[in-house]
Amino acid sequence: MIHEAVHAYQQAAARDAWSNNPNAGMIYGFIPSLDWVNGYRNSFERMASQIALDANNKGRINLSIEGIADHNVYIGGHLFGEDFPFELPTGVP
Repeated sequence: MIHEAVHAYQQAAARDAWSNNPNAGMIYGFIPSLDWVNGYRNSFERMASQIALDANNKGRINLSIEGIADHNVYIGGHLFGEDFPFELPTGVP
């Protein structure tokens, strides 16, 4: 659930940045476009899994051994691509 909640935070941060400067283009085009979303897809997934693992390491959640392995494999499959260009709100997760 944390993984999917992070995606909601990512979308909110991107939309907030776009609403503050709608003429700002990024390397993959304008923020609300599908090209933009697809261009940062790997970083969306990588960041969400890393935050879930961080929450587990901090004791906020208790992932099973299989869950930890799944997130690590998922991060490994999404290593390439630009990093997500916006900071997430504090306290995520």
